[in-house]
Amino acid sequence: MCMGESGGGDTDGRHHQQGQIKQTCDDQDFSCKEESEFQFTPTPLNNPVTVACIIESPALRSNELQLCMEVCKLPDMGNEWDVLIVGGGVAGCAAGVWLAKAGMKVLILEKHFHPRHHIGESLLPASMPILADLGISMDAMLNRYQPKYGARFCDSATQRYETFGFAGADQTPPSFQVSRAEFDAELKSLAVSAGCRYQDHCQVVSWKAQADHAEVFTAQQQIHSGRFLIIAAGRSRLNYRGADGVSDARDISNRFGHLAVYNYFPPFPPALDDERSYITLHLISDGWIWCIPLRDGSTSIGAVLKQSGVQQGITHQEQFEQALQRCPSLWNRLSNVAPLDEYRTAADYSYRPATRYGPGWVKIGDAGGFLDPIFSSGVHLAINSAQLASQAVIQYLNHNDPSQFETFNRHMDWAEGVFEAFIERFYHRDLVQQLFFADYRPAHMKAAITDLLAGRVWDPENPVIAMLAPKSAVSQEMKF
Repeated sequence: MCMGESGGGDTDGRHHQQGQIKQTCDDQDFSCKEESEFQFTPTPLNNPVTVACIIESPALRSNELQLCMEVCKLPDMGNEWDVLIVGGGVAGCAAGVWLAKAGMKVLILEKHFHPRHHIGESLLPASMPILADLGISMDAMLNRYQPKYGARFCDSATQRYETFGFAGADQTPPSFQVSRAEFDAELKSLAVSAGCRYQDHCQVVSWKAQADHAEVFTAQQQIHSGRFLIIAAGRSRLNYRGADGVSDARDISNRFGHLAVYNYFPPFPPALDDERSYITLHLISDGWIWCIPLRDGSTSIGAVLKQSGVQQGITHQEQFEQALQRCPSLWNRLSNVAPLDEYRTAADYSYRPATRYGPGWVKIGDAGGFLDPIFSSGVHLAINSAQLASQAVIQYLNHNDPSQFETFNRHMDWAEGVFEAFIERFYHRDLVQQLFFADYRPAHMKAAITDLLAGRVWDPENPVIAMLAPKSAVSQEMKF
């Protein structure tokens, strides 16, 4: 599972009059309900611009705000920054690496500080060549992370397992399960080494952009300017508001998982000898449970529940335990095992944007949309969007050619459309039985499903992908 990547944003917000940002938000754990105000006076631009309030964070305690104000003092670069990136998570840092390598002057603004906790530890095989291009070698992955050889599904009602293996003939690990705190910090280091200026604890509260100029405004009443703006601020709901402050996103959380509750557990008895070589997904009524083994011997375990499976008025731990009891094979092994951390939650996280780019700006990573994490698509889509958007920005700034932004947009529409259709079928369990647990399934169909689970989503020759692909994309004869 992948909850994707995060950056400079939070998860809720309101649109307010210019000059005032009022913050009422849920952070990653969807538990913060504080309010505070920041005052700022944007510098006007003469030409028509896109203006949006992009981030409304949880209220900062006074010492945290003071720290922000101390570390976020950057020199006035005028328009010398070629690209401003709001959000220093996976997508923001990946874009920064490619842009800096192309000779761009890049400023990355991140409201948090690395290393920091983030869910979404399971990577896909199709991501590995892209990570190598960023500078993360196979040797580095082998030394730091847990090898992942495939995805395994378990029907909790029948205790039947079905394994989709990714490994090739040489048994080189096709992918990995990673500690996101370490993985994300490594991407930050790569961005800085490539030449990006990276600023932690820098809270961006609004932005505006036009074809040749962009500005961002911080909680510390600073303004940073550049030729182009990349929004990589995670799942902030303001990331998908339009210029008028009205949401332009299609919320699809009611059709998929509504609430995720998760924790980390020390070693416990495996159900199968090779259990730590796979991500295992246990199907339960009203949802599913992930088990992701990590290099240190711990396992990330989380329950994802549809609205019908969420009980009101109980604690996160009680919600988690009730879900686990619907999976006897897990409950019997974990009921007496103490978790390693606090229980965390995420909720209402699935949405698709109406617009990913405009004059002088583009959204990447989770800021450009996020889907239910069942197939671990978050990091994969994040780094693909970062790579394609970076290519488009370079072409635009160097040659005044914006045509690649539409290529980027169609590419991401295709991928998100395929994954969305696949996820929707997953939540219709009769189709799951046909796709994953059928007594008879042609070998080429299992291979097609395996390729999709591996992240090879842009192959129109794959019969499963051809069935799932958005009809609008098919009609355009998309080729990747």
